[in-house]
Amino acid sequence: MSTDESSDANPLLLAPIPEGTVGFGLAEMTYLASRGTGDAARLSRDFLGLKDADERISFLAASALTARGFLTGHPNGDLEVRASAALLQLALGTATRWTRVGVLSRTGDPAVVYVLQGPALVAMVEPAALATWWATIGTCLLYTSPSPRDGLLSRMPSSA
Repeated sequence: MSTDESSDANPLLLAPIPEGTVGFGLAEMTYLASRGTGDAARLSRDFLGLKDADERISFLAASALTARGFLTGHPNGDLEVRASAALLQLALGTATRWTRVGVLSRTGDPAVVYVLQGPALVAMVEPAALATWWATIGTCLLYTSPSPRDGLLSRMPSSA
């Protein structure tokens, strides 16, 4: 049966996950957001409704991230966040603009996508079932010259 023929199936479960999208558990999201110490990290945590990671959450998240290859421990005790988790941590800690977008599925079920934009990265994160979050991270084109407020020059890339 094709996905178009099934009227009772959840379309979000049938939709393919976009390439470059990574799933993170709630503990992992909380841990990555808590590693930042500046205002941007605090505002990102508040915006996403994440609490500061306590010792138990940090342990659970570090364990999960290590098992998935996103966290490496060094002999001196330092922890290094790697790959997509490092990009998400950077996006959470450097965001300068936070946007909440309400969306509807084909069945009319509401959902929300959060967009965090910073000087180098933009992250789209979406809370999903069982306290998981889907994250897509890319480079940010919003901070290139000339100013976006300059109406005389086009801001669209030539490939758009």
